[in-house]
Amino acid sequence: MTEMTLCQRVEIAIRQAATDTDKAWAAISVMQSHRETVSFQQRVHPWMLECFDAAIAADMLERADRFVEEALELAQTMPEFSADRAHALVDYVFARPVGERRQEVGGVMVTLAALCLAAGEDMHDAGETELARINLPHIVEKIRAKQAAKPTGSALPIAECPSSPDGRHQVDTSMESGPNNCFHCEASMPRRAR
Repeated sequence: MTEMTLCQRVEIAIRQAATDTDKAWAAISVMQSHRETVSFQQRVHPWMLECFDAAIAADMLERADRFVEEALELAQTMPEFSADRAHALVDYVFARPVGERRQEVGGVMVTLAALCLAAGEDMHDAGETELARINLPHIVEKIRAKQAAKPTGSALPIAECPSSPDGRHQVDTSMESGPNNCFHCEASMPRRAR
């Protein structure tokens, strides 16, 4: 009999945890006991493939969109951080030469650690908690549905609509097939291939 990989054991534990709190803690414990042998980055990979197809998981533009979205959502939780500050930083960064990717990854890690220190957050614990949460079957399904409803090629999780009050298309994605139209302008929104 072949020994199960960590990812397979965690997946089984998390699926069992969907209805049992003790099993949920056991799943988290399995993940925590292997932190030192399997990196966080390596443990994110099977989740990516579970939620998305390999092409979307490997799409650097899509991954960059989601990273910027999450970074902005974190910044938004900080006192006095505003959309104006974010727009000013976008203008500043994009007026400068493109950096070296590996150095910029390091810069992201260092500045995230510094922000978490200032905010009294444990970035490693927060990451582990979020990875456990997003591996729960009902959360995986929500993420898949959100991805399927996104307009193709857009950085935004929903399309812009000139007829809606907030400029966003509001699309009924409850149907697996058939119309995928905006409630405001009735424009047909393309569905993502699964």
